Amino acid sequence: MSVSIRSGRLEDTDAIMRFMDRHWRKGHILSRSRELLLHDFADGEGLNFALAWRDGDLVGLFGFMRYSRRPVPDLAGSLWKVVEGEKTPLLGLKLRQFVIDNVPHRFFAAPGAGPQTRPIYQVLGMNWARMTHWFMPNPQRDPAGYRLAKIEPGMVAEIREETLLPCWSLQEVRDMEALERFPFARFDHILPFKDAHYIRHRFLAHPIYRYRVWHIEYGSSQALYVTRLARHAGAAALRVVDYYGDDGCLPVMGAVLRQQLRESGAEYADFIALGFDLSLMSQAGFTALDLDQERTIIPNYFEPFEQRNVPIYCVFDPVPEGSGFRMCRADGDQDRPAVLPAAEDRLMTK
Repeated sequence: MSVSIRSGRLEDTDAIMRFMDRHWRKGHILSRSRELLLHDFADGEGLNFALAWRDGDLVGLFGFMRYSRRPVPDLAGSLWKVVEGEKTPLLGLKLRQFVIDNVPHRFFAAPGAGPQTRPIYQVLGMNWARMTHWFMPNPQRDPAGYRLAKIEPGMVAEIREETLLPCWSLQEVRDMEALERFPFARFDHILPFKDAHYIRHRFLAHPIYRYRVWHIEYGSSQALYVTRLARHAGAAALRVVDYYGDDGCLPVMGAVLRQQLRESGAEYADFIALGFDLSLMSQAGFTALDLDQERTIIPNYFEPFEQRNVPIYCVFDPVPEGSGFRMCRADGDQDRPAVLPAAEDRLMTK
């Protein structure tokens, strides 16, 4: 019997969870947490998947996420897998093309593409890039005592606090009302476009991670940035996972992050991203990690923890003239939990 491809439905949840356990990785978090799977992919009565079926068995899937509630949103790719031994020619590409053909969208971009998929994306006419891993040590911590990172002496330039305009403010965003005060529509030219519903759902309503969303106003510039603490062996890193708005707020974010590092005791802050002004990132106090050496290591994986540098690649449609493009760690599924927390830990993260 031939393979049939259709859009995901809520009643497919169990089949997808079994598929993840059998064909992706035994014990994968999406095979164990229905709550997380539905948080990431539920869309009304459907699931944001293209699913391939043969004789009632799920043999392939392509998952995606919407960056906004617009009728024609920008999309992020996520899970993409065909079972080993499946003989349908190019089934993986057919699953992806089903989404491209059947889900109205303006732009497609996502981080986390495996190096082995680069030739496929190049054939599809998409851009491929390695994201920059920026880091900022805690100014009150001696890197010699770090448990998570390894920072070679002299690798980080002395931070010079920039003179900021007197009219800047910072507010933590805790609800939809506060989000709706942010001028999302002003950044329609920056791809992918995100809206208040996306930020609320992706971060404030996350079922496992505790994210904090911050709103900066700096002169006429405004931006949102999102952080969370990643912990291992009694140590912590402050991860910036998203930034949306004016580049001009980056130096303010850097100054605030240094204060947040002091208050939290985290070893360092980091930010995996692409498309940001390099001089402003430097003004903010970030250093770009050289991913091709091991003298300085800023870990990417915490679940389980691995003390090694990990390059993250992203793919994206050609960027139209007059538009900008940015990619952050939490776009797509690169900031998804890999393990379920213990019951007592989960109470703390909610």
